[in-house]
Amino acid sequence: MPGSLIGRADLLRLLVAGYSDDAIIGAMGVLGAALRSRPEATTTTTVNPTGPEPSRGPGKVVLAEPPVTFSFRPIPVWAQAERRQLAPVPIRKEGSGQESEEKLDRRDEPRPIVDRLPRPVLSRGALARKIDRLLARPEVGARVDLAALTNLLARRVVPERLPRRRRRRLPRELALVLDRRQHLVPITADQDRLRGELRSRWGGSRLHVHELFARADLARVAGKIGHTAALVISDLDLDRARATVDASWRGFLASTARRSAHLALLSPRPVPGSERTKLPRGLAVETWDRARIAPLEPMKEPAAMVLRLLSLATSVEPALLRATRLLLGAEGASLADELDVWAAFARPNRFGATLDLAERRRRRAELEAVLAGPERELLHRVIPGFLDLLVAFHGQGSPFVLREELLQAIAILPEELTRSLDASADWASFRRLAASVDGLTPELRAAFRAWLEKVAVRAPRQFLDHPEAHASFHEARRRLDLQDEDASLTAIDVVLLAGTRFALLPAGEAPAANVLGRLGLGHAMLALGGASHDGTSRARPGATIDLADDRDSFSIQSDQERLAFRRLVRPEWCSAFGRGRDGRPFLEVGPSEERIRFIWQEDGERLDADTTVGGWRVEPGSLPAGVVRAGLDAHGAWIEIAPRGVGCRLRWIPPGRFLMGSPVTEAGRFHDEEQHEEEIGRGFWLGATPVTQAFFESIMAQNPSRFRSPERPVESLSWNEAAAFIERTSALVPALALRLPTEVEWEYACRAGTTTATYAGDLEILGERNAPRLDAIAWYGGNSGVGWDLEEGHDSSAWPEKQFPHQRAGTRPVGLKKANAWGLQDMLGNVWEWCADLEMGTKAGRVFRGGSWYGRFRNLRAATRHALVVDGRDSSLGLRIARGSSDFRSRPAGESVSGGQLGEPRPKEARRARKKKQ
Repeated sequence: MPGSLIGRADLLRLLVAGYSDDAIIGAMGVLGAALRSRPEATTTTTVNPTGPEPSRGPGKVVLAEPPVTFSFRPIPVWAQAERRQLAPVPIRKEGSGQESEEKLDRRDEPRPIVDRLPRPVLSRGALARKIDRLLARPEVGARVDLAALTNLLARRVVPERLPRRRRRRLPRELALVLDRRQHLVPITADQDRLRGELRSRWGGSRLHVHELFARADLARVAGKIGHTAALVISDLDLDRARATVDASWRGFLASTARRSAHLALLSPRPVPGSERTKLPRGLAVETWDRARIAPLEPMKEPAAMVLRLLSLATSVEPALLRATRLLLGAEGASLADELDVWAAFARPNRFGATLDLAERRRRRAELEAVLAGPERELLHRVIPGFLDLLVAFHGQGSPFVLREELLQAIAILPEELTRSLDASADWASFRRLAASVDGLTPELRAAFRAWLEKVAVRAPRQFLDHPEAHASFHEARRRLDLQDEDASLTAIDVVLLAGTRFALLPAGEAPAANVLGRLGLGHAMLALGGASHDGTSRARPGATIDLADDRDSFSIQSDQERLAFRRLVRPEWCSAFGRGRDGRPFLEVGPSEERIRFIWQEDGERLDADTTVGGWRVEPGSLPAGVVRAGLDAHGAWIEIAPRGVGCRLRWIPPGRFLMGSPVTEAGRFHDEEQHEEEIGRGFWLGATPVTQAFFESIMAQNPSRFRSPERPVESLSWNEAAAFIERTSALVPALALRLPTEVEWEYACRAGTTTATYAGDLEILGERNAPRLDAIAWYGGNSGVGWDLEEGHDSSAWPEKQFPHQRAGTRPVGLKKANAWGLQDMLGNVWEWCADLEMGTKAGRVFRGGSWYGRFRNLRAATRHALVVDGRDSSLGLRIARGSSDFRSRPAGESVSGGQLGEPRPKEARRARKKKQ
């Protein structure tokens, strides 16, 4: 049991040392093992067929004592899920009647009630009009246009047909793409309001909402958007300095425009005209902001002006930012300026943000300079309103925070701007508070002490140099040092004892491997949340926590911080899982000789978006040679290789058993798909998509493909050329040991634990090239020509029974279709994929699997298999690379293969082959 105070190996030590059974069973209870009950002695009558047997009477006494067995419950792995600093909130004793507390806690006085959600950027009507302009399409209605008809008759023109009134109609279904990344937190509430408005107009079943939480989600969302209208809410990562749209967003919009009936963009930032020309033709664009109001006076850098005002605030919520920005609305501040302000904060989240110390000091210095410059009249109009906002937003929280903000304003701003402030913010009240430390409760004293320590660092020079502040700080610190009984205990460790048992020990007294987290401690009382079924309870340092066996989370809160923990579940695909010697949870992926280790990223540590998903990050130094990146996502683990700069992603395929082939009842089944069990004894890495033309060309310096595009799969490859490509790639980085997958590996990876015809389920057949379930996961003959975007294309106009009408078809960019459970895309359709296996028979060849853009439904099944001679090629033949041990040989001896037939040859190519043979 890694990382626990008691391990299973300790049981051996107890046995060797000769401890009693009770001691051993007690130790096993700590480990989570259960001793099965021993049955009672029973008396049974036995017959001895071989002759007389000594006995004590007519019956033989038999003690039913089977071997003692133990069943071990899975040992839970706990991890820190949240670490949050708490604002010091004073707790008043009932009936204390202390005057100092009455003056400190002024929350019983009436304060303005403010909405914690930001004020809407647009009114409901204005937003509805923007949506109509973006999505409504003109069409000819059934009603006669009387005005147009009258005009024609007045000019003595007899119309051949009656003119009809034109109207604008919204699409029947809508896909809504919401950019939920951190830099757009200020418009999160606006996005929620918009989603509610659209849901009321389209209904829950016809509105499909997709959320983006990272740039890597673009490919996932693009594969989910069908042939409906789509509305994207994002700023497209617009770089304001260079006025350019991010390239990944351009690719996302281009692929979505090809697949959707109509595409629209609602952006919080204006998209420059030069960039609009680079976006897909027909994209409707609107800016999510009210019309710009002409400024009454010229103001430079409105975002900087908002930042200067917010430098007086200790914390800034999105609603406070919006309200502050709207104070400058008449002077020209826009929603784009609001986003620029949010980007300046250090580690913002949806609850609030702060300026780091250096930025705060710089903005305060700018504020003082502006107060003496030409824009001072603007600030004189705005600052009183901003101070009222501080009181409204922070008046209901900690009195220390609001007091600090208002006293800083008094120290920095001219007196005429602060005369109307609450009397509780004057220097005299601060002096009285410092002198009343002796009468504060332990909770208030601890909160006051923590606040003084923070203010001493972040307060402006004018505040700390003020005579009243200097004297008050000195008096408060002196009294706190005299009165603080808990000064010797400043922190505790949450220590894992075993299984679901924890202890709260003074910091530093437990082995580091068993410490799950550390809490700052101002006073001795702690709150436990979720520790038992009876809700929240109280504990002191030294206490032991026993969780219920079915508990998946719990929290511990002191007066300063809150720690939350959750039980981690071992993913089915990982190779090893537990707690390391340093106490951190880890999981390992890959074969035993080169496993990649991921360690748990505790809350508060910097996350690397490239190598961290869901709290895990790659342990430094654990990447094998030749691997440039690795990470985890909802499907499992992935690695990326880039021998010559162009990346190729592979995904981990865990070992296991499966049924290869197809049942006799499967629609479209071929005769050579007999079902049998196969076992993959070792896991391996497999390409997440077929090899792209960009990756192939970076290695081979040539591109044999018919349908040229860097993001499309390489095709028109013979098996010999595929093997040569793998040999050259492996030669560049020998440690990669790349290869082609075997046929068994390919089908096992394609199925990803499923037993149906495809990894999306069995097929409903409506026609030769019409199986609707394939549309979400594969490019095949029924959809490969929809939105065709290349000049070169195969004539598909005569193909019968297509799912969607199209005239030209071919391969499509990889990674646009839905992945299977292990994160593999385009396993079915797009291009056939060569396997390593030699197909034996009268006409031997190499096996290829997966179906293609040309395929009929029966070739788009996991069990479908075909073979072709090693030098045969076709515009539907590509490859997918694998990595890991195998019996694959790139050039087997005696390679003399002739004959063979591609599963679905082009008619012209078949005729050419016959003529050549003749």
